[in-house]
Amino acid sequence: MKYIFIVLLFFSKSIFAQSVVSYYPWQNMLGITHGIAKNFHADYKIETNSFFNNMNMEFGVRRYHSFMKRIDHAENFIEIHQKATINYGFGIAFNPLNHMDNLKTINGYYLDLGLRHSIPLHKESLYIILEVSPYVNERFTNGNLRTRLGFGYLLRERKRKK
Repeated sequence: MKYIFIVLLFFSKSIFAQSVVSYYPWQNMLGITHGIAKNFHADYKIETNSFFNNMNMEFGVRRYHSFMKRIDHAENFIEIHQKATINYGFGIAFNPLNHMDNLKTINGYYLDLGLRHSIPLHKESLYIILEVSPYVNERFTNGNLRTRLGFGYLLRERKRKK
């Protein structure tokens, strides 16, 4: 275990570069989204404020589309830039400690639709995140429509001064 921790610390700068760390305060969830291809991202969420034997987690794949709204006024030289990103994807909800109680590890499946809007004052590093996520249990007998509102922060590699 300590060797895995040392490897993670050594490669953490490159692993977490260009990742978004998100927190959903009303749902008590913490998430990390990391790019695995140009427009595809891996998304991992863990439920906080829970007992260790009830640690619900989610892992999914998302596709992102960014768009920018730009307003230019020739007379006053005013430019307004607003950047938003829409995403969609799918994933599984699981609890890795369920096998200790002889329960299934996979809790269910979900689709994900979301919007991430950057706050202009923070140079596109702070985001407001809104997600709508239909969820169905592992037997496909019951489900619910989940909504999440949260905040995200983009981790970037620092440029070295020459």
